[in-house]
Amino acid sequence: MHTVFSLENTGGKTSFLSLVLSCFDTSERRFLKTLIRANQRFGDYFGEVPAFILVEWDLSGGQTGLLDTERLVTGQMVVPRGEGRQREFERGFFTFRSVRDLSFDDIPAPGLEGFEEHGRLRGHQDFSKQSDWKRKLAEEKIDTELLAAQVEFNRSEGGIEDFLDFRSEAQFVRKFLAMTVHDGEAGAVRGLLGEHVAKLSDLPRLQRRRDAMRRLQEKFAPFVDIAAGAQA
Repeated sequence: MHTVFSLENTGGKTSFLSLVLSCFDTSERRFLKTLIRANQRFGDYFGEVPAFILVEWDLSGGQTGLLDTERLVTGQMVVPRGEGRQREFERGFFTFRSVRDLSFDDIPAPGLEGFEEHGRLRGHQDFSKQSDWKRKLAEEKIDTELLAAQVEFNRSEGGIEDFLDFRSEAQFVRKFLAMTVHDGEAGAVRGLLGEHVAKLSDLPRLQRRRDAMRRLQEKFAPFVDIAAGAQA
């Protein structure tokens, strides 16, 4: 994200962040504003009409080319049902690949104008179950655990400092790897690191061999020049 929100207190920074993160850390009990203050619930931020929260992802990896940058759009639809204490919210999620001239005013979602035109966008899928949605995000390489950590960072003042509570290099490495390595891949990563550590432990002996070969090359250099002259 290349945007900075500079607002005074009560300007809406946390509300904005709460709604965006609710697309990925989807439990209403984990809604950031609720974690900060229990009486502020997810449903309080929606009126009487369907609402949409969209996040667009640049898939170019920072590379530019002649072709249009591929962009993934992830979205959440929130539809109010009932009134008063019976009021509930139906939530759905969807994803698609964006195309040229498609703006956030043309959301390809059921019931909205333009859905028939854009409903067949490449990769367009709808999800009603949060478990299916989480699997889809994992397929798209979106790290929901890292985004959930953002909720923890922001649930209190100084949350990032509470998270970065390591006291040693070993604790830092442990926390870093926990956030960056999937549980199912931990064994393979450990094995790879073990191989490299073994190679590094043998580094002094390999360096001595290298230095010996260089000295030998220097000693034989005159003979190489003589041989080259004789062949000429």
